[in-house]
Order: sequence, then C-alpha cells, then structure tokens
Amino acid sequence: MVATAERASVAERYERAHPHIRALIDRLLERDAADGDDWAATWRAQIGPALTQRDTAALLGKSPQAVAKDPGLVRVPTRDRRVMYPVWQFDGRRRVDGVAEVVAAVGQTVAPSTVAAWLTAPNPQLDGRAPIAALRAGDRDRVVALAEQLAGDLA
Repeated sequence: MVATAERASVAERYERAHPHIRALIDRLLERDAADGDDWAATWRAQIGPALTQRDTAALLGKSPQAVAKDPGLVRVPTRDRRVMYPVWQFDGRRRVDGVAEVVAAVGQTVAPSTVAAWLTAPNPQLDGRAPIAALRAGDRDRVVALAEQLAGDLA
C-alpha cells in the first residue's frame, strides 16, 4: 500500500485518469449537485457517491447484466427505485477485497441499504473505523467475522 503522503492529489489523479473514468466522475458530480433535499444530503454524507449499473459495468469491464447478477456487489436502492453502486466498494477497476464476503454474510439477513450503512459507519469493534476502511487496510478476516456475527445476531 502506498503511503498517503506519496499519493497523487485527487485533481492529479483525475487529470491522469482515462477519459472514460473522468466522464464517470463528471456524471457523479453532476448528479450530486442536482440532488439537493435534506434526506438525500444526509444519505450522501453516509454513503457517498454511487454509480449506475451501466457505469459500474463500464468500470469493471462487465456487461450490465453481469453486474446485476453479481451477488457480491453492494447495491443501494434510491427513492425512485433505481439501483446504485457506492464507489467506496471499488479500488480502481476492481472490488475492494472482502466486500463480496461481507455482502454474502449479511445480504440475506438485512436490506441492501443496511449493508451499505454498516460498511460505512464507525464501528467500535474496529477501533472506530468503518468496516470499509478496515477492509482497505487489510483487516479482511476481522471485518468478515464481524459481518457474520451481525448476521447471526439478526437471524
């Protein structure tokens, strides 16, 4: 893992990104600016930006149908019944290691939006880190075990 100080700024990474990736980012920012109600703002603060099925397919190099059938992706339904895919579950063009296992552990027990909220909320069992941050830091086994415990508690 590259140290934070060595990472390029977001603006530098945007400028070096493939034009297709820049277009995805631009669409996210436009959608974010267009949605201004309080509920949506609160949810965006918790979940962050998300991609459409088509954009997720393009990012992962899959068909939209393959994305729709992928049981290991975090999906968040919107009020207008669209399905969105939070960007924090991706590391470049691949899924963050452990996300699929978390979804498999709790996905049958709780609503998709609850999975997304659990992954992004600070967790005292992870020293206050959100499970997605712990996954990114390499604590895959610990996070998956907590997800399995959560599923067992809710079953």
